[in-house]
This record gives sequence, structure tokens and C-alpha cells, in this order.
Amino acid sequence: LQTRPPDEVLLIDDMHGLPQGLDHSNDYPIRTWRSPWHLGVGHAFNIGVARAENDLVCMLGADDELEPECLQRCLATYEGHGREDAYYWVGVRYSDGRDDQYLPCNAAMVTKGLWRETGGFPVEAACGAPDCALVSILLVHVPDQLICVDGDRPLYRYRVHGGTDTAHRGGLQ
Repeated sequence: LQTRPPDEVLLIDDMHGLPQGLDHSNDYPIRTWRSPWHLGVGHAFNIGVARAENDLVCMLGADDELEPECLQRCLATYEGHGREDAYYWVGVRYSDGRDDQYLPCNAAMVTKGLWRETGGFPVEAACGAPDCALVSILLVHVPDQLICVDGDRPLYRYRVHGGTDTAHRGGLQ
């Protein structure tokens, strides 16, 4: 549950058999899009940003969670920056107890304008860490478009397990 509910929830079914269609049992619509083949996390996020109806899109892995105030804080930061096209990243807390991470990664809200400008997660990085590739590009070319939402505490909880899309691929290739 969020202190600021989402306007919509879009599930990108990367070959896991989620039901398609709208769900009106919530205060917001839940839409599902089923991929005809396995995409991988980077492409799934790209499709989610493309299919979202809003200009500001929160990316969330299937087995991860947001702290209750995450959407509210991301929206406030977005509005505080004049609704600028940017990569609004949040800190990450890992389920295995490792140190919290305060570096830009896929734990972020992004604007569709930034995705139009950059192309989103690079296709070439689909077999590795596409968030690292895009963040590296942004750091070199438009570092002011990487905006930390809250550096005081993590707003994203990442569940560490061996079945993640990138776990079996080793370190940053």
C-alpha cells in the first residue's frame, strides 16, 4: 500500500502466465500485457514505460516492494524539479541484509520524455545489467537528469534470490 496510490498498475508478463485485461476492483486500473516470448528485465521495463498511460512511470521488479511513501516522495521530487524529464532514483534495501545502496539503478521513476530521448534501457545490454548501461550513458551526457529522490533511507526493497533475471549471468559483464 502506498500513501499516494498509483494512477494505474501495468503488469508486463514476461512469460509467467498472468491474466490479461483490466481489473476494476481497485481504486486504480490494473492492466496486464503478455509478451509472446521471454524479454528479460530490461526489455520488460522498456515495454512498461512505453505502454504506461502516464508520463511518470515507476519501475518495480515482480518480487520487489516499495516502501509505503515511495510514490508520494517520487512525485514530490518530480514536481519539485518542475516536472523535468529525468531518472528519479531511490535507495535500495536488500533482503539478505547487505548494506543499503544509494546509487542509481532500476529502482526508479522515469519519465516517458527521458525514454524518448534516450531509448530507455539499451537493447545491447539485455544480457547484462541494462540499468547500469543507461545510468552510465546519463552520467556522461546528462548527469543532471539523474535525480536522487531520498538519500536518507531506501524506498525500494529488493528480494535477493538466485532466480532473478541477472543472477545467473555473473557480475557486470
